[in-house]
Amino acid sequence: MAAPTAAVHKGSFIGRPNADPPPGVQNTSRWAFLISLSLVGPCSTQRRPGSGIWHTTDVNMGELDVVSGPRLERRQEVPTLGIRETVPFRTMLSNRDRLLAELIAWLTDHGVEPTGHFFLRLHVVNMSGLMDIEVGASGATDISDGRVQAGSLPAGDYAVLAYRAKSMAANRRLHAWVREQGLVLETRPHPRGEAFASRCEIYLTDPRKERRKTRWVVELAFMTRS
Repeated sequence: MAAPTAAVHKGSFIGRPNADPPPGVQNTSRWAFLISLSLVGPCSTQRRPGSGIWHTTDVNMGELDVVSGPRLERRQEVPTLGIRETVPFRTMLSNRDRLLAELIAWLTDHGVEPTGHFFLRLHVVNMSGLMDIEVGASGATDISDGRVQAGSLPAGDYAVLAYRAKSMAANRRLHAWVREQGLVLETRPHPRGEAFASRCEIYLTDPRKERRKTRWVVELAFMTRS
């Protein structure tokens, strides 16, 4: 059975997996390739019997658990609280973990409960240098300081893929799908790399309740150009 095609629909920030396919769109972006670690290789996709989960086998990465997507989804603006830093690409994930722990401690100390999920947002990408990242959570509060800042994830059309484990393979799969659909990611040149209107890794699994990252369901959400 073939993998599901794209779907465009209105919905919450966590989208629904099933909808009608959209009409074709034009153009693509070379950054869909440059911001992934390498070009996607040959792969096959199939559904695990009785599970509703799609698996993509990449010859370089092995089996990828695709929970939902890829699809195109229209999303509304979401208020956020986050900590933003510029960090080296090679240590980005360890810095993400540090900032996530700091944000969780801040929320606990201030009695703030997120209204949605925690996330990693890539504001400016430069894999040979520094990455401008934000670790945040959906939510709003009147409490503010110089460290945790209020912000938002902008409204727009997002290419979305939810998966378990194998982050590199998931990013390759979504970038390949963006190319196949003729979509363009919403980016602009930046003195330190490439700036993204909204490129997020959203943790559908609460990291406060499940510490094993291999068990997290993670949603990639990349804003596309209208």
